[in-house]
Amino acid sequence: MNSSKNKYIPSYADKFMQGNPEGKIHWSSVSYTSNPAYFSDYSVNIFNDTDGETKCNATFTQLEDMEKLIITIVIKQNSKKGMKDFDRELLRINADTCKLSQGTFKNYVVRNIYREVREFSNIKYSCPQPKGTFYIRELILPGAIPFLDKFLLNSFNGYFEFTIYVRAKPFKKKLADGLCMKAFGVYTNEGKA
Repeated sequence: MNSSKNKYIPSYADKFMQGNPEGKIHWSSVSYTSNPAYFSDYSVNIFNDTDGETKCNATFTQLEDMEKLIITIVIKQNSKKGMKDFDRELLRINADTCKLSQGTFKNYVVRNIYREVREFSNIKYSCPQPKGTFYIRELILPGAIPFLDKFLLNSFNGYFEFTIYVRAKPFKKKLADGLCMKAFGVYTNEGKA
């Protein structure tokens, strides 16, 4: 009997799902903006905690009730020469908070970010979204992104930006800019020279 016939050989998809255990994200800074017609007192900061984790705090006041919010997540590779024209968008996902709050949005990355934000904040991302003052406290920024780190390894090894952009849909008004947060970092494959 030939034992090699029954030997399991991992597929590319299996390897992709395992990720890259040697890859590491080092977060360096954050920038943010907001639309003063709908949001005020917006602030975000990232810091290295005594436990060795990089964490994020944020606060903002939503000035009126919203029918819904549209969240866009973007990962962009920064060009090695620092020339914006050569930056490359690696990922873009749009999510409707109505679908998220109803559990019908199926994207793995967005669902996990949504779950983490809900655990460390008072943000409801409900539908509708009532006005109020909201916070995120000590949200751990990942040192690796499960399922995505293999993709990141194959795509680049260097500087990147992770953007969360929220557009607001007030009742009986058009969709408008809301909040934008950009976190900057470096992705390294520490296992390679």
